[in-house]
This record gives sequence, structure tokens and C-alpha cells, in this order.
Amino acid sequence: MKQGNSTASELHSRRNHYFGEKTTACIELMILFSPVFSVCVKSRVGLLWLCLLWITHLATPLSASAGNTFPYSYHTLAQFPRGEVIYSRTTPPGAFLLSPKPVWADEATVLTAWQGFERSASHSSTLSGASILSAIPAGHSLLALISRNGTSSVLLVDTLAQVLAEKSVPLATVTHAEWNGTIGTQTYLLTVNSTLFAIECSGDSLRRVVQIADNILAATATANGAAYISRFGSGASLHYLDAGLRERGFALLQLHEKYKITAFGELIAVFSSGGSESCFLDIFQNGRGLISSAILPARMELSAVVGQDTQFSSLFLRQSGNQYALSFEPLKANSGTESKVVVIPDGFIEPLSVRNCGSEIFILFRNGLVSISPEGEVLSADYFPLGEVFTEIPGIDRLTEHLVLRSATNSTLLLREEHPFWILNAFMKKKVARFSCGSVWRCWCSISGANTVVSAACSMPHLNYRKRVWYL
Repeated sequence: MKQGNSTASELHSRRNHYFGEKTTACIELMILFSPVFSVCVKSRVGLLWLCLLWITHLATPLSASAGNTFPYSYHTLAQFPRGEVIYSRTTPPGAFLLSPKPVWADEATVLTAWQGFERSASHSSTLSGASILSAIPAGHSLLALISRNGTSSVLLVDTLAQVLAEKSVPLATVTHAEWNGTIGTQTYLLTVNSTLFAIECSGDSLRRVVQIADNILAATATANGAAYISRFGSGASLHYLDAGLRERGFALLQLHEKYKITAFGELIAVFSSGGSESCFLDIFQNGRGLISSAILPARMELSAVVGQDTQFSSLFLRQSGNQYALSFEPLKANSGTESKVVVIPDGFIEPLSVRNCGSEIFILFRNGLVSISPEGEVLSADYFPLGEVFTEIPGIDRLTEHLVLRSATNSTLLLREEHPFWILNAFMKKKVARFSCGSVWRCWCSISGANTVVSAACSMPHLNYRKRVWYL
């Protein structure tokens, strides 16, 4: 993997070197099997076969990735091995690199900022005695929860890595911190320990920190405001808030050890733990209550939901031996959506998570990632040593053609590359697999002992010269 100062031009350099090597290999192959090629070029069909072989050879994979046999592939553009990188969703994006101080060293936390995806001219500042616990982009700026000298506060940081504003959070010891999304453009949800806060921004200032509720088990921003799950007696309850943080409804839930909550359209999906290899999924709508439920044969990290208000399906990863598949199961009767199973390409091991990022569903494995469309088409399949890079399940940020995998101590920036001829590449790959070196050798031997070109050509697999038909 490349370091943070790598550039996209290196991909073009690698590609040019790759095609040069492939062309040389083709020439060497022609010299090695000169009797075969001398016969083939004498016929039109044989010459076409040679061109097909050359194109196929050039179309074989550039690296250890699954090959250009899918619409996209992802390549490592930059690696940040000493911190978490967060990109804003502005144009151009602003980048913030959070480099935590070692727990054994008396050093300050370093905050670095630059413009664009790849690191260029940057600005840095130090937060003496502070630890950054969690952060989220806020327009062109960054919101960060820090702990310093036994107190907690929220910082607003600009694109020059300078602190614009700071507001205290009324909690001394922080054991868990998580940003839960944005309401509009100025209100950010933050869970600290088991308390839910709303951080309100205005330009270059922090207006206030509002405490919403305690005993929080999960929370998320929604299209109309927010939703959260909290303890309620011996059970739990789901609460709906509007954009002004006023409660607009609630529903009772059974109490489980873990929850995950996501919003799509007007609906709320609540995942709850049901065992080591299963989970529960409940779909709620404010004013209607529970509208659908299911038991999924996969843990929460390997489950998600996809769809709209009227048509939606659960997603969960299945395993049979060494083969994995992503299942789409409709959650609403008479929705017009059919069940389907998408087989994952071979070679991936130890799944880490399934994430729905809108136009792409990402499946992270210990040795790579696979992306699938909401319609069930495999879009990419690439191998990366994620299990060696990350010590925890990384978060995923999808930014148009870029994909960011990040944790508190490590981040990787990936670039998506499109393959307009991927269908041809996939077709060629199947045919190359059927045409082995042994087949070429048998053809050479046949030609050496053949009386005519026709009798030699007929011994080649998938070619029938007598009928003048080229079978693929």
C-alpha cells in the first residue's frame, strides 16, 4: 500500500508498464510456438484467433485484484498509517488527519488539514494535553469531541487546522463517543457514554450544546429529525424527534444487549442482537408503529437494509463452505420485490461488515472488499490486506469516485476505476480458462504430424475449420 504522498499518475505509469510487459510476453509466445502461429496466419479464421489471443492476454489482471471483469475496481491511492483521515463533502473536499498521541508518550495530539483528496500543502496544529475521541465533518470545517484535563468539550476547527470555537460537554469521563448524523446543516447528533447531545453550529461559532436524553442505546439522524432507542423500565423504547428536537412519537421494544439503528426515507430500521450468528430486524414508521419484522441468520455487522418506503429488503451475508453470498429478502408482502441471492466471487475470507452506502453496498472481508448495486449486481471485487492494516472494523465513507476506510489509528484512501469493457474481459477470462497451455502444445504436435492445415486446425479446441464456424 502506498503512503499518503502517492499520486494518481502512478496508476497510469503502472498500467503503461503492464501493457509493455504483456506485449513482450505475446511476442515471446509467438516465437515459442512458431509452427502454430505460422499455420494460423495463413487462414483468416486463424488470424482472427491470434488477435483474440493477444487481446485476451492483454486483458488479464494487472495485479492480485479480481481482474477487470467487473464494472469497477478500487486501487489504493494513499495510506495514512498514523491516524484517522476525515474528508468534508465540499468541492474540493477538505481533509483532516487526526494523529493521536501515544498513551506512553508525553506528546501533543496533532491535527493536520489540507485541500483535496491527496495530501498537498498542509497546515498543522497541536492540541496540548488533549485526546480527540471522535470527529465529523461540518461543512468546510471539522467538529471534534476532545478530552483534556478531566473535562470534555467540542471543538470547531477550520481548514487551516485552527480552533474556531469550543463548548464544554457536561461529562467528565468518556468511555464511548459516536457522532450520529446531521439534522439539516447546523445540528449534529453526538452520543457520549449513554447520553445524546445536539451540537448546534452557526458559521464559525458553536451556538450551544443541548442534552436530549439519557440511557441511550442507539441513535441516528432521519429525514425529518432524529430517532433514538433508550432504556424504558425493563424494556426499551424508540423515540421520534422532529427537526426542532421535539418528541413526535415513540414505540416500545424488547430489551436486547445491542442495537443498530438506520433511517431510510420515512422508515426506521432497528437491528438487535439475537445471538452470535443471528439478529432481529424491525421496521417502524412514526404513526404506524411496527410494519415489518424478520429474524436474519447473520450477526448485525453482516446485515443491512436496502430500498424505499414501499419496497425494501433485508440484506445479510450467507456462507456455505468457502463460498459467500449476499441475500436480498423482501420485508413487505406484495411489495413486488423478489428474493435474490448474489454469489460473492471466490477467494474472500473472514467477512467483517456489510454497509449500505446508497448506490453501492460494500462487503468488507479480511482480505478485500466487494461492492454490489442495490439491484444485486456485483460491481467490484478487489483484494486488500484489510486484516493486517486495521485492528478493528473500519468505518466507510463513500465520496463519488473515492472510498475511505478509516479507524482511529489507520486510514486508507481508495480510488474507483471504471472498466467500460468489463463484459468483454469477463468473457475472455472464461475462454482463457478453457484454453490451457496443454491445448496449445497438443495443437503444435498435431500440426507437426499433419498433412494439411485443415486437419491440424480441427484438433484445436473450440475451432471447427471444416464448417467454417468459430465456436466460442
